[in-house]
Amino acid sequence: MRFPLATLLHLRRLRDEQERLKLATANLRKAKAQQDAQRIELLRKESLSSNAQPNGTWGAQMRFVRECCAVLGIHERRAKQRAEEANAAAGKQEQVYLATRQECEVLEKFREKQMEIFRTQEIRREQRDLDAAYLLTRAQRSGQALPIYSAEAAQGTPTTDEAVCRKNIGSDG
Repeated sequence: MRFPLATLLHLRRLRDEQERLKLATANLRKAKAQQDAQRIELLRKESLSSNAQPNGTWGAQMRFVRECCAVLGIHERRAKQRAEEANAAAGKQEQVYLATRQECEVLEKFREKQMEIFRTQEIRREQRDLDAAYLLTRAQRSGQALPIYSAEAAQGTPTTDEAVCRKNIGSDG
């Protein structure tokens, strides 16, 4: 059985994969931005701690360290801002991914349900064919015309015509 929405399901799966890759990229950007912010914060703290111990340092050196700390503070704020932006972008991308994943899951569940219905119908059709063959064989052995279920029988009108039974067996089998 071919699933009628197979093409749509395939497209949804492709889109799902694209969104998953975008999410992975966004998470990598987020991690890198956080790592950069932490690295700059560590450098600034090290500079501050070296400025706190002026043992034999010159005034120019202390001023240079303070300027470096100020510049590192600016870079740290920018890095933290980039980390927050990357975090927000990763959150949005996660929402997009979850939505596409859900769309894909809905179609997959629908496909499974259709397959289950198809299997049930196929089992019923096979059982009807087996029943008809059994009744035909039994009728031929006994020489009697027994009620045989055909398409008309499914609508509530059983037929005893052996030719109809043979036609149904030949057309279904």
